Amino acid sequence: MMQQTSNNNEGMPNFLGIGGWGCGTTWLFINFRRHPEIWMPPRKELHYFDRSPVYPSPSLLAEDKLIRRLFGREKHHRQFRADLTHAMGKSLVYCRPNWFLWNMRYFFGRCSDEWYRSLFAQGKGKVTGEITPQYSILDESIVAQIHSIMPQTKIILLLRNPIQRTWSLLRKKGCAQLPPDRIMRIFYSGKDTRDDFLSTLAHWRAYFSEEQIFIGFFDEISENPEGLLKRIYQFLGVPEDDEQGLSYAREKVNVAPAHEMPRELETLLAKDYLDSLKQLSEMLGGYATKWLTEAEAVLR
Repeated sequence: MMQQTSNNNEGMPNFLGIGGWGCGTTWLFINFRRHPEIWMPPRKELHYFDRSPVYPSPSLLAEDKLIRRLFGREKHHRQFRADLTHAMGKSLVYCRPNWFLWNMRYFFGRCSDEWYRSLFAQGKGKVTGEITPQYSILDESIVAQIHSIMPQTKIILLLRNPIQRTWSLLRKKGCAQLPPDRIMRIFYSGKDTRDDFLSTLAHWRAYFSEEQIFIGFFDEISENPEGLLKRIYQFLGVPEDDEQGLSYAREKVNVAPAHEMPRELETLLAKDYLDSLKQLSEMLGGYATKWLTEAEAVLR
């Protein structure tokens, strides 16, 4: 899927936010955009490494030929045109010529490692990165290729109690009012709904060192968002943002509609995730152990 280039990080992003879904990546992107020494693309999710249709992603870059992107009838071609229209319109409405030029390159360029590298040229002199949650489910072979073209890049992964994360995504899908058995059928049918943090950690740790991987927790966004941001900034090697910048850390973004999880569904999810939670607890402790304790309490 990618064209291998030289084994160095020159021009490549300094970090990748790899997810997970519903774990606070939009909150992280917004706060990164406010930091004076971090440069983020106008678009949060670039979807270069997961552009293959085999992934549950928009796949808007799956087709190399621009003519097919512009006129194809497939779902990912329609997504490409919708995103293109929205991005260009936003650039014009906000009078952001740099955004317009970046979007021209992103949407009309031919995907390659050099094309991907060029997407970060506007951030020269700053710490650069992108956040695409779907990178959390990349095959190990793709993670290996990512390491081959940007071996020094740092990885940021935010985790959330998989039971609560699943319920949040199901609510966003409009499933809150459905019977629990039907909700579970939807849960089992969608790779974008299920969690497999263990595989994510195994794949990325196989190629990137412990020092290159930051693991944060969604719980921290509610309990101590300023502290989480400070730790991430330290990990990236940028100064802590000033108090005014950190004051935005408590803003809530992308919140799913509020509905209490049915007890029957919570029990089914606790059973489904129990083994994974035990392994996460042994591996990470802290919040992962708290999630395990909560699941065990549900099953008593």
